Amino acid sequence: MAAYTVILFIFSVQLTLCLCNENDLPNGWGDNIAWHNLQDGLKKSKKQNKPLMFILHKAWCGACKALKPKFADSEEIGELSKEFIMVNSPDDQDSKYSPDGGYIPRILFLVVVT
Repeated sequence: MAAYTVILFIFSVQLTLCLCNENDLPNGWGDNIAWHNLQDGLKKSKKQNKPLMFILHKAWCGACKALKPKFADSEEIGELSKEFIMVNSPDDQDSKYSPDGGYIPRILFLVVVT
């Protein structure tokens, strides 16, 4: 059931992430990190056999605003990001893509199984 929920969640935001411009992917979360949209991230995760780290956040979220500079400025996170395929969610205003509940920011770790 958990796997089904993750797949459903990924599918629900995939269209939004596909529309995201590659230049906008850092969105303040770290220019030194190789960010991908979800579609490309899933492909690279499978091809490179690396886990995917998915950052889900919103511009209006106070906790997200507090975490963003800490995440972006962390040299340790920059180094660790090389071990993952990094996916940053765009800040979409359409409510149909909003997370269930107020549990943001979220950092999800996914493994693409072949």
